[in-house]
Amino acid sequence: MKSPKDVVKFGFKNYLNMYRSRGIYFAFNYFFNCHLFDILHRTDTHKWLPKQFEEENLSNQEHGVGYMATGTNDIGKCFKIASKFLGDQFGNYDFLDLGSGKGKVVLVWTGLCKKSRNYGRVSGVEYSEVLSKIARKNYLRIFKSIPENTFVVEDVVHLDFSKFKRNLIIFCNNPFDDVVLKCALDNLRNSEVLLIYHNPIHTGCLLNNGWSIVHKESCKSYGIQGTTFFTNFQL
Repeated sequence: MKSPKDVVKFGFKNYLNMYRSRGIYFAFNYFFNCHLFDILHRTDTHKWLPKQFEEENLSNQEHGVGYMATGTNDIGKCFKIASKFLGDQFGNYDFLDLGSGKGKVVLVWTGLCKKSRNYGRVSGVEYSEVLSKIARKNYLRIFKSIPENTFVVEDVVHLDFSKFKRNLIIFCNNPFDDVVLKCALDNLRNSEVLLIYHNPIHTGCLLNNGWSIVHKESCKSYGIQGTTFFTNFQL
C-alpha cells in the first residue's frame, strides 16, 4: 500500500476546487478549521484519506468511512459542552475517540485538558495501523512524549471497553455505519457514557437502543449534520 502522503497531495488546486464546488465560505472554513492546525503544529491531520487507499483486509472495512479530520473549532465546542454538562465529574471520565484516524481529536482534546488540569485518560481507537502511526507521530510532534496506549489499534467491534474507566466520554465523527455502531453500543452496556456524535448519520441506531439526546449543536463545517450529544444514563 502507498503511504497517505503519496496518495493524497493537497495544494492550491484543492482550494480552487472547493471554491468552485462549494463556495468561498467552505474554502476559508476548511483552511482555518483544519489546515491551519497543521501549519501551526507541523502535523499531518487535515488531508483526507479515501477509503479505497486504506490497508487491505482490515476487519469490517466494508462498514468503515474514509478518514477526514474534525474541525478544530468543532472539537473546542464539544469540549466546552461536555465539561459544562458533566461539571465537577468531568475529570472522572476517560475520553475515547472511536475511529481516531490521524489523531486530530485526541490532540486538540489533550491540549484543552492540559489547560483545564481536570481530566481523565485521553485515547483514540483506530483499526488502521497506517493512520495510527501518523497519529502517534503527530502526538509526539506536539507533546514530545506519549503515554502508553494513547492510540489503540483495534476494531471497535472487538474492543474491550473495560480497559477504560466505567465513566466514558466517547467522540465519533461518523467513522462507521450502523452495523459497527450497534456492536459498539452493545459493548458499552456496562459503561456510563456521554457520546458526542459528530455528523450523526445513524441517530436512529442510538435512539432504538435506548440512548437519549441531551444536546444538539448546529455546525456549518463541510455541510455536515452538526453534533448530537447522547447518554445512556441520567446525571
